[in-house]
Amino acid sequence: SGHILELDDTPGVERVAIEHRSGTFQEIHPDGSMVTRVVNDNYTVICKDDSIWIGGKVNVVIGGDATVSVGGNLKADITGNATMDVAGTTDITGSKAITVVAPLIDLNATEIKLNS
Repeated sequence: SGHILELDDTPGVERVAIEHRSGTFQEIHPDGSMVTRVVNDNYTVICKDDSIWIGGKVNVVIGGDATVSVGGNLKADITGNATMDVAGTTDITGSKAITVVAPLIDLNATEIKLNS
């Protein structure tokens, strides 16, 4: 029906590939890099702990909406700067106190409203 399982040992262009007739595939190239393409939905379930270590840069591009749900605490350790560019409204809501600790807080806006 069009499924392909390929093991190619040709010197210099070795590769391992598995492809579904829908176009979803996974391929390992001669240098060890891997490409995965999923043409429809994709689900990953990990029933215990998981760690990801990436030794280089990462770009995450999401073509639609994104939601991150954390059942416990969330912590980000950033050794450099952090920037958020938001085209729309930014809302930060806390059910308890929100604490900001910084040597300088720089607010730039045409109007600043502080409500209590």
